[in-house]
Amino acid sequence: SPDGFFKAAPERGLILLGIAGIKDPLRLEVPAAVKDCQHAGITVRMVTGDNIETAKAIAKECGIYTPEEGGLAMEGPTFRLMRERELLEKVRHLQVLARSSPQDKLKLVKLLRYQLNEVVAVTGDGTNDAPALSAANVGFAMGITGTEVAKDASAIVLTDDNFVGIVKAVLWGRNVYDGIRKFVQFQLTINFVAIIVAFIGAIFDMTPLQAVQMLWVNLIMDSFAALALATDSPYKELLDRKPYGHNDPLICMSMWRNIATIACYEFLIEMLLLFLRDPTGKNMMFFPRVPAASVAHNTIMFNTFIFMQIGNMFCSRRAYNEINFFAGIFKNWLFVAIWLLIAGLQIIIIEVEAIGMYVFKTVPLDWDEWLFCVFVGLATLPLGLFVRVFRCPDPMDPVKRKRDDETALRLAIYRARRKEEDAKRRWNQMSHRFGVLRAFRSAYVAEASEAPIQPIVMPPSLMATPVTSPAPVVTVQPMPAPALAVTPVQPVVASAPVTAAPAPAPAPAPAPVATAVPVPAPA
Repeated sequence: SPDGFFKAAPERGLILLGIAGIKDPLRLEVPAAVKDCQHAGITVRMVTGDNIETAKAIAKECGIYTPEEGGLAMEGPTFRLMRERELLEKVRHLQVLARSSPQDKLKLVKLLRYQLNEVVAVTGDGTNDAPALSAANVGFAMGITGTEVAKDASAIVLTDDNFVGIVKAVLWGRNVYDGIRKFVQFQLTINFVAIIVAFIGAIFDMTPLQAVQMLWVNLIMDSFAALALATDSPYKELLDRKPYGHNDPLICMSMWRNIATIACYEFLIEMLLLFLRDPTGKNMMFFPRVPAASVAHNTIMFNTFIFMQIGNMFCSRRAYNEINFFAGIFKNWLFVAIWLLIAGLQIIIIEVEAIGMYVFKTVPLDWDEWLFCVFVGLATLPLGLFVRVFRCPDPMDPVKRKRDDETALRLAIYRARRKEEDAKRRWNQMSHRFGVLRAFRSAYVAEASEAPIQPIVMPPSLMATPVTSPAPVVTVQPMPAPALAVTPVQPVVASAPVTAAPAPAPAPAPAPVATAVPVPAPA
């Protein structure tokens, strides 16, 4: 019956067949990609709105959460209530932030970027992630599941929604940055030597390098070198270093070492070729000796200078302390092709008289002169190997990076402490002022309550006196007398005796009119 149905649990009498769970499995390549990022010095953190236990389980499976190494997992409400100084002390160990809101993600990004001076990359796919994507140094949006707002706010869109794309972005980013440094290293070396040689030649009224020869040098320096040095493919060893510093200069100490060594060698060779002469005026650097300032002399200087740049192209393939700058050279076929093209064109310029004599102002050289130019020019290769034995501070040194991070943390904590002290001092000042006001108010209320009520008596000077209106003043204005018109009397001729007519009586003057003008009462 319906009444008996609710007296007992309806689950009785059932048989359990099984329990089904739903799990969003990780991609097989994600744990390896996370490990590569950590090996490259990148700290990976998980910020999610899921339950903290779920977030911990997924983070452990990815390799993000490592509580045995001091990693922290925190919930969004706890994260919001913590003071700034406490967050700075714990944020470096924070690995999982669960039950978080978009504001928590934005707060974490700003804390890492602006307080700790970190380079921050953020991934997101929703509209709520747009503020954090915009606030980060680099924003990654998902190309498949991401919204248009998230894509517009990000800098890079992952077309396959795969975390491995971030590792590829890091790899290519470091490779492009290294390519820029390698090109700058090669270009500065040529510029320093060419400018100084041309300047000294102008002082002594000599032209060691002709204008067309300088154009060929610039073509090697700008176009061919850029193609050769900037087309190296990324290699796995790029992930073995730590990230570049946020304020590191473009030209690091190892680059200055390489530039100074090769430039000094090239300058020394050019100066010896220009000024080292015997008493007869012939240069002493090669045999048979060539007359100084002759076309053959200038040809040897030009040819030696070009082959020194050809050798320096190999040395510039590595900008740091790497000794083996030949590694992976055959993987970059464009570099090999450009190197052979420059060497071949240089041989044509020197040996083909129609081109060399009339365009580049050169003459063909003998085999021993060729041997001298090639040997002295390619001597930059062993010199580049030797100078790398003296290691310079590596810009990606882990010890230096750790020291910089600790310095930034101490500075951020100091600023947070000062901020808290200033806020506390302002609060104490306001509390003191309100306390003084409350004390005055209490004293006034107490005095008013104890004093008897006194009638209010106004002083006589302030009392109002009744004002009576004065009687109106009567002024009499006399009316002017009317003018009397006199009519002349015409003589009358009559038969009767003439008698005088009586004069008319004068009209009586009108009585004066009295008008009363009221005087206004005084205010």
